[in-house]
Amino acid sequence: MYSGDSDRCGSPNQKQRQMIRKACLDFKDLPNSDKTSNDLFRCYAPTSAKSLPPIEAIIWDVYGTLLASRPTGLLAEDPSLLIKALSHLKQAFPELASLDSTKTITLLQQEIKTCLNLDHKQPPPAITDRRESTQIYLEIDIVMIWKEVFKKFDLFEFHSEKELPGFALAFELATHPFALMPGILPLLSTLLAKNLHQGIMSNAQFYTHWILETLLGKNLFASTFNPELLVYSFEHSIAKPSHLLFTNLVERLEKQGISPDKTLYLGNNLEKDILPAKRVGLRTGWVLVDPFEIESILKQKTLSTIEPNEPFGKPQNKASPADIIITSFYDFAIKLKTF
Repeated sequence: MYSGDSDRCGSPNQKQRQMIRKACLDFKDLPNSDKTSNDLFRCYAPTSAKSLPPIEAIIWDVYGTLLASRPTGLLAEDPSLLIKALSHLKQAFPELASLDSTKTITLLQQEIKTCLNLDHKQPPPAITDRRESTQIYLEIDIVMIWKEVFKKFDLFEFHSEKELPGFALAFELATHPFALMPGILPLLSTLLAKNLHQGIMSNAQFYTHWILETLLGKNLFASTFNPELLVYSFEHSIAKPSHLLFTNLVERLEKQGISPDKTLYLGNNLEKDILPAKRVGLRTGWVLVDPFEIESILKQKTLSTIEPNEPFGKPQNKASPADIIITSFYDFAIKLKTF
């Protein structure tokens, strides 16, 4: 078990853990044993570890990689789901009974846009990483966002650090369904047996840590993930695909004596995960398991550069973005055992 500041995000109480487990069980869109991706991508490169050099660490993205989740967002053009969720939550949080749900969600979205600088046509120079000449994507702290929203309604008694995280978690569970990706648990067990360092770098809020710790179990989470290799976007106020977030990860790896070219970064999104990870020298595994990401890829024809039927998961075409392609965590775990 790792030592370090693994509790910097805090931990959910027993009631909150039960809420997380129930939300997971209620999620109806979980792919069936990776059948979705296997059916759609059986003509493309199969999963393999043999195409990689020796790996000392694996770093995980969360949403669409560790967790299957429906692609909903707080800035949805149609806020009806958000309004409905807030109206329902008033029963659990009577302090909010007087709130106008529609007005509250409007203020929430306005506050997020202000924090992300989305009301401006051009980002100010302060948020440009000149070393790479790329924009830095800002990240919010959802607790602080809700705090500012409730201030506008003079709900000062609801500003406390005790109340706000619980509400923010409940709202997330009501609006962003999720479940552990099929095959994750046996894969993590296989990786533990190989004594690989593991970490997380993801666009995330405090409750992301709570959700993973609850679904995996506190002991498994603590023994699996090195707290020095946990990079959550909300703690840095920047989000993927910002170059600075990936360089922060590389610096953390190097402090652990691990070089980027011996680190495999696993993510489901080409633009936010694979390409920026490659720019800082990380090995990359493109996870094609989440059904929503698969649908997006098919619409965009992202796989058009990948050579089909190449063995061992390594595309022949050098323009292909990832070192390996993972279409099944079950399959990947089996192959790792023999590698």
